[in-house]
Amino acid sequence: MNVALRCTDLSKRFGSVRALDGVSFCVPRGRMLTLLGPSGCGKTTAPRLIAGFDSPDAGTIEIQGQTVFRAPKNVPPEARHVGMVFQNYALFPHLTVQDNVGFGLSGRRRHRLERVRELLALVDLQACAKRFPHELSGGQQQRVALARTLATRPQLVLLDEPFSNLDTALRRTVRGEVKSILKQLDTCAILVTHDQEEAFELGDEVAILREGKLEQAGPTYEVYQRPCTPFVARFLGKADFLPVRVSQGVLETELGLVPVPSRVPTGRHLHVLVRPEFLQVSAESMPRSVPAKVITNQSAGLNSIHCLALDSGRRVHSATLGPVRYPEGMTVYARLNIPQPVLFTEVDEQPYCLFSPEDGPCCRDQPTLVQIQA
Repeated sequence: MNVALRCTDLSKRFGSVRALDGVSFCVPRGRMLTLLGPSGCGKTTAPRLIAGFDSPDAGTIEIQGQTVFRAPKNVPPEARHVGMVFQNYALFPHLTVQDNVGFGLSGRRRHRLERVRELLALVDLQACAKRFPHELSGGQQQRVALARTLATRPQLVLLDEPFSNLDTALRRTVRGEVKSILKQLDTCAILVTHDQEEAFELGDEVAILREGKLEQAGPTYEVYQRPCTPFVARFLGKADFLPVRVSQGVLETELGLVPVPSRVPTGRHLHVLVRPEFLQVSAESMPRSVPAKVITNQSAGLNSIHCLALDSGRRVHSATLGPVRYPEGMTVYARLNIPQPVLFTEVDEQPYCLFSPEDGPCCRDQPTLVQIQA
């Protein structure tokens, strides 16, 4: 595997605030890693350390096999071959599009102009070469910023919430274009975002940060389907947890029985993760269904999300495809269908443990090097 970026045990403090605490990950060439987490988790600090804008207190950063930081060695930003696209694009308002794109280029004028034309063709802005930034739409400005970043052929591209200033429809279009361009160039990239939909659409892998620590990293949908902590489960969408008892190869839950691997010891009291898509809801009774009362309903694109109260008072959420919305207060029938149960020993307090049928409880307190597969 050709690793474009490897960060090992990165730590950074700002006064009394520990922005990053022993964070490790690596990203192969041609892949995009998205950094997700709540405000103050360190997801903006990480790319600033990688770019060289700030210096880590400890750790190692390697780009294409070359160490750019390991104290006391600290390669300056301009020598790291890293490009960065900022949230506000940072275009020069007094320069034309072609002059913005060619700003960081050196060499003969003819070669610079050839490179600029090549990049404008790549981002489909040849017709805008003589325009100024204020004459462009937000999406066009974003593509100019990307073209300028790619002009010097960086080994790594860092994108710090680059789509947050665009409206929803334009954001979807532009991020699709950006992903296509980066894939075409086989460029490794890191995207900082707070938008989970964006992270799932663009990222090949995702890393979840919390209070400066790495909670989990890996292929995007694997992290969604197999979260290692309740925090990750909750952060990546709706997540409910039902107490269960293991009995003769099944999980006994308030919503019925769920098959589990035989390695889970009988008699254990655990909690199972329930996503909205795991619940089927109907106005009529179904085999293996239980009654529940609709507390709230809301539209979520093509789906409707219902909050349901079970007989115990515990609440769960279900996703119903299409325009079906059951009124509040109505009694409906819910049936549980979990393809691969994810079990936890605790869900409300630290330490969080993932119960693995193969290995038993497995605490995730210590940061480890997360090897993202090509």
